[in-house]
Amino acid sequence: AEGKQPFEVVVVSLDGQVVNAWGGQCLQVDCSMAQVGHTDLVLIPGFLFTLKEALPAFPAYGAWLRKQHAQGAVVASMCTAAFMLAENGLLDGLRATTHWAFAELFARRYPGVTLQETQILCEENRVITSGGASAAMDLLLHLIRRFGTPELAHTCSKYLLIDNVRSEQSIYVMWSSPKNHGDGDILRVQHWLEQHFAQAVVIDDLARRFGFGVRNFKRRFKEATGYTPIAYLQTL
Repeated sequence: AEGKQPFEVVVVSLDGQVVNAWGGQCLQVDCSMAQVGHTDLVLIPGFLFTLKEALPAFPAYGAWLRKQHAQGAVVASMCTAAFMLAENGLLDGLRATTHWAFAELFARRYPGVTLQETQILCEENRVITSGGASAAMDLLLHLIRRFGTPELAHTCSKYLLIDNVRSEQSIYVMWSSPKNHGDGDILRVQHWLEQHFAQAVVIDDLARRFGFGVRNFKRRFKEATGYTPIAYLQTL
């Protein structure tokens, strides 16, 4: 309705107590999760610098999150909060994204989730995940479009000096060569290339140097790393 606020925000913690944040701040909350019987939207902040320490606590949130989702709530995560959703089964069989720097860990830990780490946002079955820190703004604009109006989201983007719609975080990714593939022979080639990429490298000669047939080498290298040898060398 005209003039009606689209959101009534309630800040909650697991037990209703003040949250001591990683940077030393004390975050005040309105109540405990158990005191919220029903909501239209759950928005979970990220755990960028404390993810691995926080992971063991994530199952404590599972029952409440699953209940809210089953009751029709949209569940949205910022950045690495996607790990909380995945840890509690809310992303099983769905497409999801998270901060690109944690994508490899996410993919290993949750093989049942279709990870699309290049994306800023993914939404499926009323579960929304978002990428790295500034993608929180994209997520908030998306929620304003979804629960408010596109016009309101556009106005917010103008006041906040941010693009109204961004689709990918891949342009921000710092490349990290894939090495957790389990092929020790190819890994030795990768290590050699890291030391010698600045010199002239002939792929056929490289294959023979490490005892491969040329065609077999190119096939195994692509299977292990996702790159052809020449594309990998150019990326290095």
